[in-house]
Amino acid sequence: MRDHRGDTMEEPLALKQPTPIVSQPRQGPFRDWNDGVCDCITDCHSCAFVAFCMPCYMCYLYYRYNECALAPLINPFSVTTLRSFHRGRERIRVSDIFDSTI
Repeated sequence: MRDHRGDTMEEPLALKQPTPIVSQPRQGPFRDWNDGVCDCITDCHSCAFVAFCMPCYMCYLYYRYNECALAPLINPFSVTTLRSFHRGRERIRVSDIFDSTI
């Protein structure tokens, strides 16, 4: 295609619009907590990490959740934040009374 001066012109590109999302992805239902208090046998590495260096393990968990790994060292209440974040991500149902007893 040529313009009025005889130069070649590129044809305009048609932009393809994305298809609108009709339904949102659904999350599964909440589930109950299923690990016991003494359920360390299935994951001895993590249990030893927690027993001997809890602050390091907290930094590791924050790093795993793509959060600032230094947060547990700055905020003394970061354990509560991490618990809430983990339960929401894993869809675990726990009562507030149970949470306050741990």
